[in-house]
Amino acid sequence: MPDPATVPVPNVVNLPRSEAEEKLKAVGLVGVVTTANSSTTPTGSVSSANPAAGTLVSLGSSVNLEVSGEPQQIKVPNLRGLTKLAAEHELTKVGLVVGKVKSQHSDSVPIGDISSTNPDADTLVSLGSSVDLEVSGEPQQVKVPNLWGLTKLMAENELTKVGLVVGKVKSKYSHSVPKGGVTHTIPPMDTLLSPGKEVDLHLSSGPEPQWTQYILPGFFVVLGIIVLGVIGYVITQDGQRFLTKLSDKEIARGLITFLIAITTVGVAIILAISTLALGEGDAGDKRFDRGKQVLSVLIGVLGTIVGFYFGSAVETKTAQQTLAITTTMLPDGGATKPYSSTTLRAAGGIPPLTWFVTPPLPDALTLDPATGMISGTPKAASQKSTFTFAVTDSAKPAASAKADLTLEIK
Repeated sequence: MPDPATVPVPNVVNLPRSEAEEKLKAVGLVGVVTTANSSTTPTGSVSSANPAAGTLVSLGSSVNLEVSGEPQQIKVPNLRGLTKLAAEHELTKVGLVVGKVKSQHSDSVPIGDISSTNPDADTLVSLGSSVDLEVSGEPQQVKVPNLWGLTKLMAENELTKVGLVVGKVKSKYSHSVPKGGVTHTIPPMDTLLSPGKEVDLHLSSGPEPQWTQYILPGFFVVLGIIVLGVIGYVITQDGQRFLTKLSDKEIARGLITFLIAITTVGVAIILAISTLALGEGDAGDKRFDRGKQVLSVLIGVLGTIVGFYFGSAVETKTAQQTLAITTTMLPDGGATKPYSSTTLRAAGGIPPLTWFVTPPLPDALTLDPATGMISGTPKAASQKSTFTFAVTDSAKPAASAKADLTLEIK
């Protein structure tokens, strides 16, 4: 039989402190409380008892009760820039454990190192708490988009949308992409790249030129030089013999007929060249039309000049036939006396006129060739003499007229 002076220790583990003490007191025992951290027992409850429950002890004996207190607070260490293994070691040293680990690219932390923690560094957490780690990983890659046929500006916008940038830009001939459009990229479409990488663009500079396309322009350049040379020769020809002949209506008609024939032959040559050398389509048609217009303009310019000089020559010939000196007499002069200035007159002709006299006038008298004025002071008397006055106009060829007039110095 048990000794009536002894009692078994009751079970007080996990009971709140006050309840545990009352239960011990009810059986004649005394609880002695100490505080300790416990990860399994709620704060303020008994985590253990010594002697253990069921042990026979004397009445009035003490039972040591360990009560769970507030958990110890630990600062999360700064793990940024450490490897995952080094970060685990640091957490273990301070009584913390590694929680979840995820990978996220960071521009400022090398791949494989810790970029951040949750909770953040220096945060107070309970002893034994877990800390989540974020490790810097490979950047997320994007595909090079399809930029074929887009302009440089549109291609740049598309690259910006996916986080890429334009690299080198080159031009090359292309028969399939309009001028200014993207023919291909380096690297090519659908290549995986890290954000921020460059993509080189090749832009179309249009179809590669063919040597045959220079035939027609070259032909018109040569033809233009020939026509302009003919025009220059006709205008600057010494004595302008050619333009003079245009006063003959038959010659003028023949020349106009010749110009019409040249135009017809020129159009025929253009048709032949366009058939053999030019490509089909709108481009060839446009070059043919431009060539025909240039030829027509050149021939038209020459025809206009011919018509102008033809009309001018007829008018000149009519004007030449009407040039005449209208002065019929000259006043006599006196020796050592100023001669009464006299200006010769003429009708018709194309001004300006030029005057001449033969033989020379008496000593000290002069004839102004531009105005026809006779002036001066004779030094001595001279008998009445006959002088032949002549005048020419500015026509090509020049028209002229003569008149015999007498003059005496008394």
